[in-house]
Amino acid sequence: MTNVLDPLPLTAVVSYGRNMLVYGLWGLLGSFAVEALEFRRAVRRTTTWPWRSAREPDFGPWLTSVVMRLIVGAVLAAAARESHQVSGPFGALAAGVATPVILEQLARQARLAPSMSPHDEVEQASTSTHPATTEEGASDAL
Repeated sequence: MTNVLDPLPLTAVVSYGRNMLVYGLWGLLGSFAVEALEFRRAVRRTTTWPWRSAREPDFGPWLTSVVMRLIVGAVLAAAARESHQVSGPFGALAAGVATPVILEQLARQARLAPSMSPHDEVEQASTSTHPATTEEGASDAL
């Protein structure tokens, strides 16, 4: 019987969690770099703190959007690592930097995908003409 407190599985779990955390932090830093550049542009554009300008959001909404983008960058980098799309810290950093573009592309693809209900898929599959289901296709298959 295996001991529940066996150090080998616990070590593997801790190592796995630490890996995810490290890659998430690299993604967070990549997102932070983008946010820092955006903040610099906003300060130069408004010549004051951006939330003090009438053309920019107040401090609360601004801070909320920044925190959300940082979290999404960290999660995206950790997910990229988990799915073996990223193999090192630089890749995770790049995933954090590219988070807005990646999400835009995913959203665009989701909008372009035809929406089909499960009923439509079954109906389409039953009415499709596969070469093996026609008489000519059956003779070709033999």
